[in-house]
Amino acid sequence: MTSHDNDHERQIAKPSVPVMQMIGGKACWLKFGTNEYVHEPELEAIYMAAQHRPIPNLNQIVTGDARALAALIPDNSVDMIFTDPVYENIDDYRWLAETAARVLKPGCACLAWCSGVKQYQVQPVMSEYLKFCLPLNYTKVAKAYRAFGYKTFLWSTPCLWFQKGAHDHSWLIDTVVDHCNAIVSTATPPTNTYKWHKNPEAYITWLKAFTKPGDVVYDPFTGSGSLPIECKRLGRNFIASELKPDIAEMARARLAQVQVIDPRFEAEQVAMFESEAA
Repeated sequence: MTSHDNDHERQIAKPSVPVMQMIGGKACWLKFGTNEYVHEPELEAIYMAAQHRPIPNLNQIVTGDARALAALIPDNSVDMIFTDPVYENIDDYRWLAETAARVLKPGCACLAWCSGVKQYQVQPVMSEYLKFCLPLNYTKVAKAYRAFGYKTFLWSTPCLWFQKGAHDHSWLIDTVVDHCNAIVSTATPPTNTYKWHKNPEAYITWLKAFTKPGDVVYDPFTGSGSLPIECKRLGRNFIASELKPDIAEMARARLAQVQVIDPRFEAEQVAMFESEAA
């Protein structure tokens, strides 16, 4: 799976049907286009082995299908999911929520970017598996995008906040405002050629609210790598995948440029980046 393209390469479940179920003690996967479950021994072996292993591919951006990587992640092992799926692929959000319900630790958050138009479809789909809390917002003052079907200019991109069980986090800001649609206060490498890039401040703000240093954050639709980059800078571990090899390679190149922020000097470093950007 990949972020924001029109590919439909991954076989996913039909609405309201779980992708994987244990049937007769065997892990069975939904056959594409039907309601029939089939036993896939190779995938089952990967899934079962993952329950007894450390988290794989930690702090690497993996090229490949997110479903295959997700099968390797043990149950109740992830501290946060923060990701940006293809907005038009509602079934990807269903898969995401079902996966989150398995791999998230109890009381942890799943944040999913979506469009202002699609959020009303995404919310009930993901609420089948997780508790919906609030829509968070990323607002670009200097650049709106057009919802052609509605002849409307939109300034904000919602990020829907879901929980696995009750939440216990620090106070957070529900809206991050990008005044110039540019990287202004971090040392994050830019992505001038990637359409869906967002200002790092949105990732930084909500990563700090929902996680602490050393936590594990999962991003199955990593795109150009914005989430892994901010995890590295802030001392969070990450699991990330991207389907398209060229985009994954861009993400790895950006990640290699990142310097880890020492939390003892974070305020001074951020102030320095802001002064350099001014």
